[in-house]
Amino acid sequence: PIDIQRARSLPSNSGVVMVARALADALGIPQPLVFVEQAAEDQELVIAHLGATPALIVGRKINSAPFAPRSRDLIGRALMRLATGGDYLNATSSEPQLLGVLLGLCRAVGIELPEDAFSTIRGDTPAVDRSLADWVVKSLPDAASRPEFTQAARTFAQSTDTFDPHRLRDALAMAQDRAGVVAAADPRPALARVLETDGLTGERATALLGYLLSDDHLGLRRSLGYQVALLHTIELEPDEVPG
Repeated sequence: PIDIQRARSLPSNSGVVMVARALADALGIPQPLVFVEQAAEDQELVIAHLGATPALIVGRKINSAPFAPRSRDLIGRALMRLATGGDYLNATSSEPQLLGVLLGLCRAVGIELPEDAFSTIRGDTPAVDRSLADWVVKSLPDAASRPEFTQAARTFAQSTDTFDPHRLRDALAMAQDRAGVVAAADPRPALARVLETDGLTGERATALLGYLLSDDHLGLRRSLGYQVALLHTIELEPDEVPG
């Protein structure tokens, strides 16, 4: 991707910037800077870059049609990733980084985990990014004075024997699905993505369908003032009908 330290962010009157800022406000996420990657092979690229300044890096297609439901879905997903560590922590191979952040949060509030704290995850001691843990400690000098950090660290330290980073990544993916639905104001892009990757009867699909029918989603939809477009009927084979 582009070097955002040298590149110039898009102006505030850019369509994709206005969309990103409005969606960030709706999701309760700080507004990021937005950059465009003209040379990206994937024109629907949306990178969640969490560096010195949180930023989104978008491809040409997103930049040219930011108001389309699919574009808003992708931007909403990227904003959720930005709020949960950026693409660096949301990648499929980010287990050492996730464990490093959690180890650092515990150390920042004075809780030292034993060397074999994560050994029960797979029966051995997994790789932990300890340099990232050191960075977290240095970045949170006042963590011990913040009750939410202290309580979260204590709870985590007491449950390392049952913690599964893969399940955490699954939860983050489901959070992206919900953010995409809210951002697009239309569930079809999120449903199409989940059905393609997880199938109709997969856990993510079940969770997303449950969320779409929940009071939480319907109430949020009303508070944001949008109407969800009607879904096309999904035809199921007789043996696929639940119950």
